[in-house]
Amino acid sequence: MTALQSLTVESVALDGAACSAVAAALPLLRQLEALELPDCSLGDAGASALAAALPTTALRTLHLAGNALHDKGAVALASALGSGSGAARFLSSLTLSGNRIGGAGATALAAALPGMPVLVLLRLGGNRIDAPGLGAIAAACSGS
Repeated sequence: MTALQSLTVESVALDGAACSAVAAALPLLRQLEALELPDCSLGDAGASALAAALPTTALRTLHLAGNALHDKGAVALASALGSGSGAARFLSSLTLSGNRIGGAGATALAAALPGMPVLVLLRLGGNRIDAPGLGAIAAACSGS
């Protein structure tokens, strides 16, 4: 199973134990380039569990749309991805659409963007991002 390159689990409610199991498996899946868990009810706890494993991966795609992530989950992901190690070095596509991320989460993601040098696609639609959060994302994307 270590040759697995893409893992998609869609519209399946993953509880805390399932999220922890996925997170624990990530370091073993050295070839995994895409992790797609849309509409899996991860919540902030699930996002935090996954975030803890991200520095051990070489993911190019992370899709967590529709998972009821709030600022806390976004901050956890931003902290892991802003480290400049693991997935942050390779991630080219990050989808967090359809969650409940607000200004604080967006600002944390903006601060993490410089640590993701090859990110070319960032999807944040359908969240609760306020004007300052959107401004922080825009400024980080423009390099100012």
